[in-house]
Amino acid sequence: MLIEVSLTAFMNYLNSSGTKKISAIQKAKEDSLNSFEPHKDYWFKFRQKVSSLHKTGFSEDGLRAVVDEVPEDRQKNYSIAVDGYCKFWSKRKTAKWIKPLKGNWSKGELRVSINPEVCLEHRGKVYLIKLFLHINEPFGRKQADMITWLMRDSFGKKASDNMVFCVLDVKKGTLYQERTIDPKIKALVESEAISFVSLWNNL
Repeated sequence: MLIEVSLTAFMNYLNSSGTKKISAIQKAKEDSLNSFEPHKDYWFKFRQKVSSLHKTGFSEDGLRAVVDEVPEDRQKNYSIAVDGYCKFWSKRKTAKWIKPLKGNWSKGELRVSINPEVCLEHRGKVYLIKLFLHINEPFGRKQADMITWLMRDSFGKKASDNMVFCVLDVKKGTLYQERTIDPKIKALVESEAISFVSLWNNL
C-alpha cells in the first residue's frame, strides 16, 4: 500500500525520538485522512502571499499586509515570519521569480511530497527554496542537510546545472544552501523511511 505524506510530516518524524515518533506517525495518519482546508493551514496565507507577490513584483509593504489578513492569534508569528523573509529578500532584490519544481521522493511504500514554495534566479544561479515556517521549533544545519538532500534526490535529474537546493529558516531570514552531503545523511533518511513505513503499518 502506498503511503503518501507531506515533507513536513516526514520531517516531524525524522526530528522526533522514542515514543514521539509514534505521535508523529499518528498525526501524519490523521492528516492523510482529511482533505486540505486552507483556513486550517496555519501558514497558507503567508505562502500564498509570497508566491503572488513574487509573480507580480515583490514589495515588503505588500508582504507586511498579510499580517492583517489572518486571525489575531496568528498575527504575532506572521509578523516574525514577515520580518525574517524581508531580511532574506533585502539581499536579493534583483532576483527573478521562476516557477518552482514540484515532485515526490519515494522509498519503498513511502512517497513524500516535495513542494518548494520559492524559486529565484539571482546572479547566474537558480535557487529552489523550501520555506521552514515553524516559529517555535529549532532549525539548523542538520535539518537543512536532510531537506536539501531529499530535494536533490527528487529533482536532480530535472534540475539545471546552475540550480541550488535550499531551505529558508523564515523566522531568522537564514538561507541554508545545499552542500556536499555526508553519505550518513542518505543512510539516515532512507533507514528512517523504512522505519516510518513499518510503524505506519503497525499502528
